[in-house]
Amino acid sequence: MAVWPVAAQDGAPETVVQEVLVEALDARGEVITDQVAKGLEILQDGRPLPVRHLGEVGNQWRIVLYFDQLLASPTDFHNATIQLGERARDLTRLGTVELMMAGQEVSVALPESREPDALSQALGWLRLRDDSENLQAELRQSFLEKIDPEGPMAAGLTAEWIADLAQNHLHDEAEVLRRFREQLLLWAVEHSAPGPQALFLIGTGFDGDSLTFYQDALAANGWAALVPDLEGVPVEPSVDELGQVLSAYGWTVLAYTPAQRGDTLLDETEEEIAARREEEITDVVFQDGQMVDKTTIGFDPAEALKKRRERRAAAAEEPLLADPDQPFRVLADSTGGELLRGTFQLSDLLVRLARRTRLVVSTPPSAPGEVREIETRVALESPAGEVPLPSILRSRRWVADTTPESVSAVRARQVLAEQLD
Repeated sequence: MAVWPVAAQDGAPETVVQEVLVEALDARGEVITDQVAKGLEILQDGRPLPVRHLGEVGNQWRIVLYFDQLLASPTDFHNATIQLGERARDLTRLGTVELMMAGQEVSVALPESREPDALSQALGWLRLRDDSENLQAELRQSFLEKIDPEGPMAAGLTAEWIADLAQNHLHDEAEVLRRFREQLLLWAVEHSAPGPQALFLIGTGFDGDSLTFYQDALAANGWAALVPDLEGVPVEPSVDELGQVLSAYGWTVLAYTPAQRGDTLLDETEEEIAARREEEITDVVFQDGQMVDKTTIGFDPAEALKKRRERRAAAAEEPLLADPDQPFRVLADSTGGELLRGTFQLSDLLVRLARRTRLVVSTPPSAPGEVREIETRVALESPAGEVPLPSILRSRRWVADTTPESVSAVRARQVLAEQLD
């Protein structure tokens, strides 16, 4: 992390210098950081800290486009490559840009570059090589299909089998979420550097409350008696811990989820249309595990099919992920970033980023492994009228000068896993 110890007269470290980026907006969303800057103060444990102003960030950003491939829908991934490619020139005006793919491991698709053409071409290549999948959503869809009371497996369903299935899916989800969080945490820690750092976290988001989904699914499909025995599976690091680490290492998280196809007006290619048609579901009726029609069962199954389609339509209206934006909001709030949905918000952000103010703050040394909270605000004694009060004030909330405990815990788990393998 980018910290600089400042020695006291006896040679012992007295304070640690850290950089804090600040953005202030008025009620209309206009940047007023330069007007607010002289009245800004940063507090730790309620006490103001020494602050020095370095001016605006300008074109000194280090920007990382981090494409999640574990929890991102192919549509979001595809749209993001197009939308960001259209803004390659705006991105490279702000500083260097790197392109990362985070699937089974994090790999470099484009090293640091200020060339808009290189960025645009790399995003185009990434679009062609897309193999993203929303593993959390796929696990949930698979579970719903297996316990469907009218599905092909309905005749053989037992309470014991379904209870084991639900618990196994909870464990599988927890493993996917753990892998995503650990991968992001370790990459951000190992690749942090001094200066302004923006991490565009590109994906669909995820649901942090897996237990509720499976409880509701069991109840809705006639297995409510199994709900009390279903156990949640904790995931470490928590989203809060991940946000604290990203903040402590100086990252500003800009979580980006592209708008859906209907909002972005991105036309389907002929290949995409053909692939979608191949995936269309054919309705059939099963009896005793055998596919039948009206000639074999003695009645017209149209009514049964109608009810099935109505149920499918209702299920489609209920998203598999409840509030997947929430974890992204936590990460953005912890780091002074923001959640972006669609091209309008992305374009607005790229105009504002250069005008963030750089502050250098001196903090007391923290205990080993400790992450400490700071608060940025307009000083209460600022003269009224001279320093406007912002409607939105963004800055990082956490600092540390030693390796946080959550980082050490993740590293220890990985070493243990390698030894067991």
